[in-house]
Amino acid sequence: LGGGKGGGKNPRLYLLAVLGVLIDHMKYTHEETRLEALRWVIWLHEQVPRRIYRQAGTFFPVMLELITDPSDKVLRMVLHVIALLSTSKASPEVEAEATPPAVQVGGAGAKQGKKERGTSVQSDTHSTAAPNSKEAAKSSKAAKLGSDASKSQPPPPVAPLTTKKLNKYFKLFLEELLQLFNKNRTLLENKGAIIIRQLCVDVDAHSVYCILAEILNSEEDLNFASLMVQVLNMILFTSMELHQLRTELKNLSSPESWLLFTKLYHCWCHNPVASLGLCLLTQNYEHASKLVQHFTNLEITASFLKELDKLVQLVESPIFTFLRLQLMDPHGSIHLIQTLYGVLMVLPQSGAFGMLKQRLSCVPVITSLPHDKHLTRTRGIPRTVNFEELLKHFLSVQEVHSAAKKKRTTQLYRTDLSSPTNR
Repeated sequence: LGGGKGGGKNPRLYLLAVLGVLIDHMKYTHEETRLEALRWVIWLHEQVPRRIYRQAGTFFPVMLELITDPSDKVLRMVLHVIALLSTSKASPEVEAEATPPAVQVGGAGAKQGKKERGTSVQSDTHSTAAPNSKEAAKSSKAAKLGSDASKSQPPPPVAPLTTKKLNKYFKLFLEELLQLFNKNRTLLENKGAIIIRQLCVDVDAHSVYCILAEILNSEEDLNFASLMVQVLNMILFTSMELHQLRTELKNLSSPESWLLFTKLYHCWCHNPVASLGLCLLTQNYEHASKLVQHFTNLEITASFLKELDKLVQLVESPIFTFLRLQLMDPHGSIHLIQTLYGVLMVLPQSGAFGMLKQRLSCVPVITSLPHDKHLTRTRGIPRTVNFEELLKHFLSVQEVHSAAKKKRTTQLYRTDLSSPTNR
């Protein structure tokens, strides 16, 4: 493997042989053996990233199998390897975005390999020439070199939400992961949060949540979609690793953050309480109050009330300190107060009911509160965000859930009637 710089055939054969041995060792029962095999994959990716990426299909299935590994150390190492593959600069998707328009990276087989090598040489040349062009610009010896140096250093983007370019393997992995969660609910319950949080650290939370929302939007198992949204919502609200994502959603200070909100909202509609929590986090209180009013058209089940109970507890957590402080200005937070009172009316008289009632009793001037639009706290909403359309989408998704539930109930009833004990 050490002679790989020559690009001959033997090193390629050695790499395949090494990967075959590593794949076998990933299946060993000893934990340290599996960890060492994964460390070898990471080291190989550092040494020969292009060739490792081309062979990713050979060991990617083994990575998926190791997701169910009982060892947390192995699980975290596997997620790190998948993150390296998904963000690898050797992937055609990433190279295509980094390549100037005059150079088209594409094709397959030998042509693609040649273009990849050409792109690599070109990027190495730019990286070594950049300091010289900077010095020329500073000394003002050549205006052309100075202008080229300034063009090679564009101003950084303002607060980017996504910092890493992802290739096809990441979405493929998330699709397989959701299928695994659907089949193995114990894995989702015991290690689902660990997996999602680790992916948010190794990749970035924005990409993870956007792609998961995109996949869940087309999920046919509506019960699983609702459960998965509930899990993702709880991770979003409680995990330290997602602090930056929560901040972006709370402030909604850029078009990218509004786009993130709309993507999550379309998926979060699978779970009414999660949709309400997302609106509270993003301070879209008027829309939240409308959602609560439509709770009367939903079937209020025990699980629904449990989720609402957890949401009330989250409102009392440090994450929603900003929301509680806004209650000090009742005239500017009329929609927020209406939302919380609506939740209070839906809740049975339990611990969460008493907690929320006591909180609302601290709000000054809560009786006969005039509704003056000029006093209500508002902020600029992009024209691309239509809350009326979002509400219609929420109601349509809930209608689909209701129809699916009726269908399941009918099928279950017919199955009971056709069972031998009822004949």
